[in-house]
Amino acid sequence: SPTFTAGAEFGFYVYDDELWGCNGVEDYFKYTGSAFTAYPSAPKGNNLEVFEDRMFVSGVSAEPLSTYYSSVGDPSVFGASDVVMPLGTDHIVTQKNYYGTLLIFKTASIWKLTFIYDQVLSAFVPKLELQSGTYGACSRKAVAVVENDIWFFTGLEVRAIGFQDNQIGVFGVNQAVISNQIKDTLATIIPENYGQVSCFYNSRRFYLAVPLVDETPDTLFVCHLLYKNAWTKYTGRDKARSTDFAVVDDILYSAFVGDTY
Repeated sequence: SPTFTAGAEFGFYVYDDELWGCNGVEDYFKYTGSAFTAYPSAPKGNNLEVFEDRMFVSGVSAEPLSTYYSSVGDPSVFGASDVVMPLGTDHIVTQKNYYGTLLIFKTASIWKLTFIYDQVLSAFVPKLELQSGTYGACSRKAVAVVENDIWFFTGLEVRAIGFQDNQIGVFGVNQAVISNQIKDTLATIIPENYGQVSCFYNSRRFYLAVPLVDETPDTLFVCHLLYKNAWTKYTGRDKARSTDFAVVDDILYSAFVGDTY
């Protein structure tokens, strides 16, 4: 088994029953359940997402403005020119496969990526379109798919992006501020701690874990969507210190400071 740098955060994706991952430091790898295979030539990022049968990787420390993508059907092969770079100096935090598009979240903007056929090149090429030049996500775990939309935390508020017109596929950021009920508390988060923010959605509940006192999450907000967007706040408990979430066999697990689950 490989060894990994302490404190380096991973991105994972299960593709064709194999686990692919990277932490932005060590080599991008595949794990079959019994053996690891490393791919030194692949980009070393920590955000992975599959779109159009390609693996997309961002969070590369040397190239924070770029997202790389693999060959079709083979997450291990990355061509030298298979990279997209949305305009702007704000860095990419993550990407989400959303209804036939890939939404790329930067810190101050959101972009839509699709593939179109180029008659000259006789190949499918990526096309980028700006979706919001006002809002972005504050960290790589501050984005979650919620029902038919994507909710994201900007650092000050939770907002949603989704279809404004389903027939012609027009996206837009919802004008409503979802987290307005807790805006005063969220305003106390300092930008240096944005990287520790984590969002998750499961069973009609949206979870927002934030650091309010120090650099580690110490407060958990839960938005109960069934109950008219009401927020519940947890502090001073292990649940409030969640740094990540996962669902296995319909059971929600949270990881928190102290390496306890």
